[in-house]
Amino acid sequence: MITTERFKQKKILILTGPTCSGKTENSIKVAKEFNLDVIAADSLQIYKKFNIGTGKPSLHQRGLVRHHLIDLIDPNDFFNAWDYMNLSRDLITNLDNIPLIAGGTQLYIGSMLNGLSEGVGTNKEVRDQILMEINQKGLQHVYEQLKKIDIETADKIKQNDKSRIVRAMEIYYTRKQKPSEYLKQNPAKPLANVKIKKVGIKFDKDELDLYIKNRTLRMIDDGLIGETDSIISEYGLEIKPLKSIGYKEIVSYLEKKMTLDDAIKKIIVNTRRLAKRQVTWLRKDSKMEWHDNSDSLMKSISEFLVN
Repeated sequence: MITTERFKQKKILILTGPTCSGKTENSIKVAKEFNLDVIAADSLQIYKKFNIGTGKPSLHQRGLVRHHLIDLIDPNDFFNAWDYMNLSRDLITNLDNIPLIAGGTQLYIGSMLNGLSEGVGTNKEVRDQILMEINQKGLQHVYEQLKKIDIETADKIKQNDKSRIVRAMEIYYTRKQKPSEYLKQNPAKPLANVKIKKVGIKFDKDELDLYIKNRTLRMIDDGLIGETDSIISEYGLEIKPLKSIGYKEIVSYLEKKMTLDDAIKKIIVNTRRLAKRQVTWLRKDSKMEWHDNSDSLMKSISEFLVN
C-alpha cells in the first residue's frame, strides 16, 4: 500500500475532465493498480436513487475499490460545496493511503483544494426564506435587494446567478454584515501541506460528441425513464437533482411535454454544451495535465505516486 507519513506532505491525485470522458472507468483502473481510495467529486452522485443518469459507478465497480461520497444523502436533502469541502477534507486527513479524487464537479474540487469562507456555511431556515421570496417576487427582486445592501458583491454576480445571490443574502442575514466585508475578514483557507497532481484524458470535439451520444442512448436502454419515474413517485417533481441534465428532459417526456425522441436529442445537446463549458474551464487551469491515452495517464500517475 502506498502511504505517506503524517508529518510529510500528503499526496492527492485528482482525475477530472468533462462529462463522458471516461473518468469512472479510469479512476477504477488507477485505484486498483495503486490500491487507492476513490473520493467522488460529483454533485449528483452524492444522491441516493440517482444512478443511471449520473453515470454512477455500479455496485460491481464499487466492490473492486473503496468509494466515498457516493449515495450519501436522500434526494430531497440539501448538500452544497461547503458540505463537500468538510467531508472530503476529513477523508483526506484520515485515510492512510493516497486519495484519488475522481469527478467533474469543479466547484467541489475547488472548495476542497482552496477552501470556502465560513460565510458559505448553510443556514437552512434563512435559505428557505430567501428561496421563498425568490419564488414569490422573482430572482431580479432579490438581486435588487442585494445591490442596495452591498453593491460591491452584487457587481461581481450576474443577475441570473441564483446560487450566488442566495449565498450572498444568506451571509447578510446570518452574519448581519455586508457579504463583501465579511468575506474579507474571513478568507478561505486552502488545503495545507499537500502535494497535488491533477490529470485527465484529452478528447477532440468529434470524439467527445460521439461518446456523449452513445452514453445517452445507453442510459435510455439501461432504464433512465423508469428510474426517473420511480424517483418522481417517491419524492415529487421539485427536488433539486431532477433539474439536472438527463433527468429534466425525461421529466418533460413523462409529463408529455415532448416526445421521447425530442427528449433524447435535448439530453445530447445539453450534455454537449455542458462538456464545452467544462473543457473551457479546465483549459484555464494551469495545474491540469492532459494525456492522449490511458497508458500515458497511468505512467504519469505512477511516477507521481511512487517517487
